Amino acid sequence: MFKRTRRTFNFIFNTNVTSWISLDQLIYKFRYFISSANQLSSEKKADENIKFEEALEKHQLTEHEIKKKEKYFIVTFLLFFILSSSILVLAIFNLIKLNILSCIISLAATFITFIQGCKYHYYYFCLKNKVTSCTFNEWFNGDISRG
Repeated sequence: MFKRTRRTFNFIFNTNVTSWISLDQLIYKFRYFISSANQLSSEKKADENIKFEEALEKHQLTEHEIKKKEKYFIVTFLLFFILSSSILVLAIFNLIKLNILSCIISLAATFITFIQGCKYHYYYFCLKNKVTSCTFNEWFNGDISRG
């Protein structure tokens, strides 16, 4: 009789606290979040002394593939630029309508998409000038002064 009462009581009043809060799922998600954060924060050092021609040989890229990648990077940059400009217009519209929170969120999205576009423009710039990396000033001024 007590077993039946206990099962009925546990069915009606679930006393298993770990199942209420999905403790197993929370632990899994927390560990996944920590591992993802560790992957993002770990620095991956590139070989800084490698020349462009050596990188082409290492990755077995042809001149035609380089031109395709240049086109891909510039088109991706333009798409991100158009997207960030559109979101900026939305932010201005929200500011005019006095939707301050929406304006702040739109501005944050504008900055994120613009920075992503800048990343692809940097890749395009490096491929166009046939260098593996360059400084911010060289990229911003559009001039590679190295020999």
